[in-house]
Order: sequence, then C-alpha cells, then structure tokens
Amino acid sequence: MIIFELEGSELKRTDEALFKHNYQMKNLSELSHSQDSLQKKLERKKENFVAGLNRSKYYRYERKITNYADTSQLIRDSIIRHIPPEKLKVIENLDSLYNSLNAGAKQRVLDMATEYAQNSLKLIQTTKKDLYERRKNIQKHKAAWHEKLTLSFACLIFFFIGAPLGAIIRKGGFGMPFLVSIIFFLTYYVITITGKKLAQEGTWEAWQGMWLSSAFTLPLGIFLTYKATTDSVLFDMDTYLEFIKRPFKVYDIKFKDPDLTFHKNISNLETYNFKEQINFVIEFSEAINKQLNKGISSFKQIYLWLLFKDFSDLIEFEKNYNNLYEYLSVKYRNNIFIKNVLTKLPEIEAAKYQITNKKKTANWIFLTILIVPVGLLVLFRSYLKLKVLKDKTNRIKKHLEEINDLI
Repeated sequence: MIIFELEGSELKRTDEALFKHNYQMKNLSELSHSQDSLQKKLERKKENFVAGLNRSKYYRYERKITNYADTSQLIRDSIIRHIPPEKLKVIENLDSLYNSLNAGAKQRVLDMATEYAQNSLKLIQTTKKDLYERRKNIQKHKAAWHEKLTLSFACLIFFFIGAPLGAIIRKGGFGMPFLVSIIFFLTYYVITITGKKLAQEGTWEAWQGMWLSSAFTLPLGIFLTYKATTDSVLFDMDTYLEFIKRPFKVYDIKFKDPDLTFHKNISNLETYNFKEQINFVIEFSEAINKQLNKGISSFKQIYLWLLFKDFSDLIEFEKNYNNLYEYLSVKYRNNIFIKNVLTKLPEIEAAKYQITNKKKTANWIFLTILIVPVGLLVLFRSYLKLKVLKDKTNRIKKHLEEINDLI
C-alpha cells in the first residue's frame, strides 16, 4: 500500500508496510532516533491541522469579485468595500443579521453552513484516524525498544525459575519439572502478549506493558530460589493436605506414654497416697466438666469465654494430673493391667486453652469487626476445642476410676 503525505508544499510517498514494521529490525539507537523523528512529525501534523482549521474551516471567508478598479480582483470578505470606516455598520448580533435576510437567502445560508460543517467533520475524522495511526506507530517503536531489553532479562529470570524447580520438585522424575516449567512459560508468554498489546495500543505506557511479565516472574524466581536454598517442600502435596486438615485437628487427641516417665526417681513414692490423689483428680475433672458444660451451652457463652474467661483452674488441674500420672507410671511400671489403662489417658495441653491479652485482642477483632465469616469460624472452632477438652476430662475420670479399682 502506498501512502501520500502532504507536508508544507512537499509531496512524499511512503511504503506503509515498511513504515509500520521496520522498527523490528532496528537497534536501540535507531529506535530512539526514529521515535524522535516520528514524534516531531506528529507534532508538526497536529500544528498544521489546527492552523488549517482556524484558517479555512472555523473562520470561513467568501471570495467575491468586485467592480472597483482600485481594489484586488479577489476580496476574501464581501462586506469589505472602499467605504469610509465611519460609514461602516457595526454588527453586534449575528442573529439580527441573519433575520434581516429574506427566506431564500436564509435557506442558502443554512445549506452552505451545513455543507461546511460536514466537510469539516470529515476532515477532523480523517485526521483523527491518521493521528491515531501515527501515535500507535510511535508506541510500537517504544515497545520494540523495551522488548529488546526484556527478552534478554527473561533469560536471567527463567534461570532463577528453572534451576530451583529441579531442586524443589523431587517426585515425578523428569516429567513433573518439565510440566511445571511449561506452565510457567505459558503464563509468562500470555502476560507478555497482553502487556505488549496494551503498550502498542497506548492503553499503558510502553515500559509498563513490556516489563509487566518481568515484574510478575522476577519475584517468583526470587521466591523459588529462596525456597530451594532452604530445602523447601513447596510442591509436596502432603504439606498442602496437612494445611487443609489443620482446622480439623482439634479432634486429634494425644495420649500419654507411661514408658516416658517410669524411669524417674521419685523419693516419696512409698508415702504417696494414691487413692486420695486419684479421687482428688477425679473430683477436679468433674469441676472442670461443669465449667465446660456451661461454656459450650450456647454461642453467647463461647463468646464470653473467648473474651473474658480466665481458665487458671485448667492449669492447676493439669499440674495435679501430670504429677499423679508420673507416680502411677513409676509405681506400677511392672503391672501390665494398670499400664494398659495409663496408655489410654490423654494429654491436657492447658496452654492452648489460656486466653492471653494478645488472644483477647484478636478474638475481639474477629468476633466484633469480622464476625462474618471469620468470627463465626472462630466461634465454631472454639466450640470444637472445648468439646474435645470435655471428652478428655471424661476419659481421665473414667480411666482413673478403673485404676482406682485395680489398686
């Protein structure tokens, strides 16, 4: 396709295909020079267009032939004559001038004005399209300038992505790292194409569109490199399954092991009153159970528990319970029946149920500001934790009664 451009009095011809695509074959300095040249041409085109509108479209003059010998043959304004200035009429209102015409003259004036307006609109639309193509061509040059840098930088980025992937992914042989690498490359390619289109269309600045993919993949490469140096299990599915199961771990009950305490040397073992201490812990567990029954009776009670409860009784209970367990493990280390019952006793972990000032602040935020949906989840999970604790105290009471009968 051939394009003719009229600039000043000079007629130029340009090959459009070469005009649009030769930026891809230029180096950085040539691209910078072309950008400056194209920008200057664009500014000159805009200036000439505005000057042309002001000169011949917005303020239009009629050329009339005069019969005066002492005047030019063509006069731009038919109102101008060789009339003394004091005899010229001052027109203060164009409407009054229009209204002074007869009906035929009015119609001719309207037809001419409509024709002039339509011609001006066509010129503006054509010039607008031309200016858009010129700006788009400049954007393509800018994008090509940045593209030469981003392609080189991409090699470095993919090194920081590919090398850690080989160290992190330990399962799947060659296929798994290859598949993950393909996914990363396709993601990079899609982002690159999107950013390039936005840059060339002028929606974004050229540097924003062309560096978008690098800005996305560079932090990812740094993250993968860090994970590789720390021997991370980033692509281990068991880790993610464990994270998903974590909220439901309130159901997990850890049981005590008598073999961990039977070797302890306790000095007052012979004088220790087992029956009395067992009954004391059983009664203590019943008191803890009463508090738990009240705490899980409604969500309102759980709400008050999470904000105001001081569960120091549980710490005291755990202390007495653990002390009794040590004595039983040492005293009856060779009694297979009591030892089997001791393996059924759970750990209390009282520290998990203490409401510190920091936890109270967090609970207040969750239960008042973020009540939906975070606060509801906190309430429900707290209900499950207290229910599991109640189950533990019931187990302790039951199995200690068994041991009491065996003793």
